[in-house]
Amino acid sequence: MSSVRGIIIFRSNRPRERETKSEYAFLVFASCFVLALVMVSLTFNSRDSQAIGVGSTTSANVEVASVIAMALIPDNATASATDDRVSHSGEVVTLASYDAMLAAEVITPSPTTVQLNVTPTPAGMEATGNLVINVSSNNPTGYTLTMSAKTSNTALIHTNGTNTIPSTTNPTAATLPTNTWGYNVGPNATTFLAIPAPSGAVTLRNTTGPTASDDTAITIGAKTDINVLPGVYSNDLTFTAVANYFSIPTVTSASPSPTVVGGTITIAGSNFFGGSGSNMVTQVTVGGVPCTRFLVSSDTLLVCVVPSLADGTYPIAVTTQSTSNVNVTVTIQQPAYPTMQAFNTAACNAMPIYYPTASPPAGSEVDLLDTRDMKVYKVRKLPSNTSGTTGWCWMVDNLAIEPAPANTQVLLLESTNSDFPTAANHIFPMTSTSFVNPNTAPGQTYCANLSTATYPHKCGMRYEFVVAIAGASVPTAITLPDSICPRNWRLPADGEYATLQTALSWGSSGANVINSPWRGLYAGTGTVATAQGTSGFYWTATAASTTNAYRLSFFSGSVTPSVSTSVNAGSASSLRCLAR
Repeated sequence: MSSVRGIIIFRSNRPRERETKSEYAFLVFASCFVLALVMVSLTFNSRDSQAIGVGSTTSANVEVASVIAMALIPDNATASATDDRVSHSGEVVTLASYDAMLAAEVITPSPTTVQLNVTPTPAGMEATGNLVINVSSNNPTGYTLTMSAKTSNTALIHTNGTNTIPSTTNPTAATLPTNTWGYNVGPNATTFLAIPAPSGAVTLRNTTGPTASDDTAITIGAKTDINVLPGVYSNDLTFTAVANYFSIPTVTSASPSPTVVGGTITIAGSNFFGGSGSNMVTQVTVGGVPCTRFLVSSDTLLVCVVPSLADGTYPIAVTTQSTSNVNVTVTIQQPAYPTMQAFNTAACNAMPIYYPTASPPAGSEVDLLDTRDMKVYKVRKLPSNTSGTTGWCWMVDNLAIEPAPANTQVLLLESTNSDFPTAANHIFPMTSTSFVNPNTAPGQTYCANLSTATYPHKCGMRYEFVVAIAGASVPTAITLPDSICPRNWRLPADGEYATLQTALSWGSSGANVINSPWRGLYAGTGTVATAQGTSGFYWTATAASTTNAYRLSFFSGSVTPSVSTSVNAGSASSLRCLAR
C-alpha cells in the first residue's frame, strides 16, 4: 500500500489578529503556513503473502490537521512578533486598514490517504493512486500551487530505515523504470516525472483570479519487481498554495485643489492595478464619501467626480485589495464664480442682449465656471435676429476641456456636470489624434501669442466630431443630443451658425467673425495644428453621414456657416457651446 502525506501551505493577503504572540511570530517568520497533513505509506507484499500493515498504517499514520484560513503579511512589508503594525513604504498600516482585502482561503486534500497495494512480479508491477488538491480563494490575483518532497530525500523509505525505492529521474513524463516511483499532474496518469526536492519544487498550477473549489489532480505511481524487500515504504510530499503577490495602492497627489462639488480631480499614485494587468480599484473616497464616479486609466492615474461635501479639506483614499495611505488631501470650496452647470433658461432670459448696442449694457456679459476642470469662460447674450430683439447665450471662448489628466487619453464626464440629456455618463478613450492642443503646436504662433488676459484659454482645444458629441461612433444624418459641453449647454445645430452670421453681420469676412462680439478665433483645423492664423472651424451637433459632419468655417475672404457643407468627422475642430 502506498500513501502520501501532503503538507498544504497556504497564504492570504493580510495580517490577522494574533491569538497568541507565538502564533503571530510563526505567521510572520514562518511565511504564514496553513497545514493540512495527510499521512500515508506504501506497502509491498511478497508474491505469496496477503497485504500486510494496511490497517495499522491507516489508523496509526494518517494525521489530518485542521485547514484554516490565514493571512499573508505582504512580501514588501515587515513586522515583529510583538507589534501589530506593518511598515509599508514608510507608512504605518494598521490591521484594520487591511479589512477590505481579506482573502478567505480553504485548501483541502482528497482523499486524505492515497493507498497503493503492490504485489510484485518478475517483470515488475505498477500501481497508481489519485490525489486531488482543492483550493478556494478570493485573492484577486489568484494563487500558485507547488509540490516537492518534504526533505531532500525523495526516495520511498522502508520502515527498517535502510531499504529504499528511489524516485524516477524522468525530466519529462515517461513510463516508470522498475523499482521507482513518481508523479504526474492529472488523474489516472500512465507516465510519470521525478519527485522534486524542496529546492526544486515544481509549479502544478497558477491562477490569475479568485477561485471557488479549484481542483488540481495528481497521480502517484510506483513500479516494483520481486527484488524489492516486502514491507511498508513511505515519504512525505509538500503541496504549497501561495496567494499571488499584489501591491498596496499609494496616492501621491490630487489636482486641482481647491475644487468644487461635481468637479473632476486627477489622482496620481501607484499600484492601482494591484500587481495585476488591469484595474483593481473597487472604491475611491473623498473624506470617506465615495466619488460620484471614478475611472482608472492606468496603474498610476485615475479620475474622480467629487461627491457632495461641505467646504473643507478631505483625505483621499483608493481601495484595491487594501486601502492606500490617506495623507493626500483635496480642498472643496464654493466656486468663485457662478457655474455653467447652474446656468439655466431663466438666467439667460434675465440678461440683456450684448449687441448691436454701441455700449453693451450691464449684465449682458458674465464669467461662468465649468466645475469639471475649474476653467472660467466668458458668456454673452447675443442676438438671434438683426433687430436684436431676441437672443441666445453663447460662450465666447473656445471650449478647453482636456482629457483629465492630459496624458491619460481618457475623458470622464457624467450627467451632473455635462450635456447628457439622454445618458447618465460618458467614459471613452481618446487617441492622440482625437483632440489637439493648438496652443502648444510646434511651429505655430497664433494661438500661443493670444493674450491670456483676453482669452484665458487662448484657442482652447480642438476635437474630432466623435469626441465633440461624446459618442463612440458617428451616426447617420441627425443632430446629436449629447455633447461634451457643460450641463445645461449644447452644441449649435446645423443652421444656427447661419442665424448668428446674419444677426452679427459677418457677411463673407473672417475678420468680421474675429472682431464680432462672438470673438471667433483662427485656431486652424486637422489632427495637427495647421492653418492657425488664417482659418477657423467650429463643429455643429449635426452629422451629415456616418463619416461626415457639419461645421462653421471662415477665412479672411469667406464665411461658410455649414448649412450645406460637410467635412470629414475626423478633422479636429474647435467648439462653442450655447445655453439650452
